Amino acid sequence: MVDLKSLETKGVDDVLTELPKDLRGRIDPSSRAEIESWLRLKLIKLDLETTSKRDAREEETLSIAKEANELAREANLIARAQARWTRYAMIAAAIAMTIAAIAARADIKWSISWILRSIKNLLTSR
Repeated sequence: MVDLKSLETKGVDDVLTELPKDLRGRIDPSSRAEIESWLRLKLIKLDLETTSKRDAREEETLSIAKEANELAREANLIARAQARWTRYAMIAAAIAMTIAAIAARADIKWSISWILRSIKNLLTSR
């Protein structure tokens, strides 16, 4: 009969390293079978714990990815709205430039006509 407390105290790693070293047959076959059974149960338990931890990490990663996707979606909506306002601003600037060009042309015409009148007045006043 194997003392399970001593196995628990040693731990899986120590038992795994000691068991193959028993080349002289100091461990009787029934005890060896018990130890191997205990090891299998411990390894299954460790595998389940590892699987649970991995699943939890995957769920956390998925949750973070979903949150990042939602933030990206919101940023995309904001960017589209800003692009729309930028187009409106560009149209307004083009209209303002057209109005300024027309006004400048009219102002230039008025200035040229004023200069020509002034020259005419100077020439005729002599």
